[in-house]
Amino acid sequence: MCRDTLVWHTARNGLFSVRSAYNLAQQIDENNSAKSSSGGGPSHWDFIWKARVPNRVKNFCWKICKEAVPVTNNLVKRRVLIEDLCSVCKMNGETLRHAFLECPYTRFLWALSDLP
Repeated sequence: MCRDTLVWHTARNGLFSVRSAYNLAQQIDENNSAKSSSGGGPSHWDFIWKARVPNRVKNFCWKICKEAVPVTNNLVKRRVLIEDLCSVCKMNGETLRHAFLECPYTRFLWALSDLP
């Protein structure tokens, strides 16, 4: 009967070290980033880039996902502006959600459109 022993399989000598744990974490991170950007089935990026809409619409959707639309909240984060109040209603901070869904003026425009 053999005694059980602990073995750290990522190290050549079988012993745990901070270096071997760091190297394992780097490998896991590289594998996860490779899967999220290319493999692993369809992603929201595939949906955006393969949509049958003009390229400017695809680019705008990409900017929304990356929070790269210049609403005041993002401009304050980048230190372009000091205050993040909505430039239209002057009531709330202008986030992407506020600018496209919650602002009273935006709600009014959505109500005028034929979209559901």
